[in-house]
Amino acid sequence: MVSTASSPQYIRQSQLDNVALFFDDQEAATVYDAYQLVDENSSDYSELVQTVPALEAEPVYVLKDLTNDELAQIEPAMSRGLLVLYLIEQIQNNPDQAAEMLGDLPFDPSQIPAGMDLFTVLRMAPDRLEEIKQQITVQFESIPETLSTQMTTAAIQQEYEALGVDLGKDPDQLYPPGGRRDGSALTAFRCDQCRCELSGCADIGFGCSGYP
Repeated sequence: MVSTASSPQYIRQSQLDNVALFFDDQEAATVYDAYQLVDENSSDYSELVQTVPALEAEPVYVLKDLTNDELAQIEPAMSRGLLVLYLIEQIQNNPDQAAEMLGDLPFDPSQIPAGMDLFTVLRMAPDRLEEIKQQITVQFESIPETLSTQMTTAAIQQEYEALGVDLGKDPDQLYPPGGRRDGSALTAFRCDQCRCELSGCADIGFGCSGYP
C-alpha cells in the first residue's frame, strides 16, 4: 500500500525512530538519508522553530529537497510505517474501537507496563518486535487502500499538530515539496466504510459512530 502523501516534511526524531522499527535495514538507510536532523545547535534552528515550535523540546527531522523519483523511493516504507504508527497509537488509546476494526489485536495494551509505551517495550524485546511485525503485516493487508491512505494522512496531520505546525495558514505543508496530493480534504475525510463525513482526520475508522 503506497500513499500519495506519505512523507511528512517535518517529523520528531522520536517518532521517526518509532516508525523505523518497522523498516528493514535498507529502508531505514534510505529514509534517514532523505531527512536532515535539526536541533538547537543547527544553523537554521532560529528560523525553523518559528514554523515548528516543538523543535524547542526535541530535535526534528526535516525532509530534504528531493526529486519526485527520490520521494517515490521512500514512499512505500514511510506509508507503511506511518500507518503502523497510527494504528498502534489507536490500539493503545482506544483498544475496544481498534478491536472492532482489526479483530484480534497484535498485542494486549493492558500488558504494557505503566509509564511505558509499546515502542519502548519492543526495543527491549527484539523477538517480540519481529512477531508483532508479522502479525501487523497480515492484519493490515485487509484494510482497504483508500482507508489506509486516509489513515496515513491522518498520522501526518497528528504529527504536525504535535509539532505545533499551523496547517490552517498553509495546508500544503502536509505534503512534501514535489509530493502528490490524493485529493482528500485535510480536515474532512469521507469514511469509505459508512460514507459519513468526518470532521477530524484523527477520527477515521476509530471515532466514527457509523463504523461497523
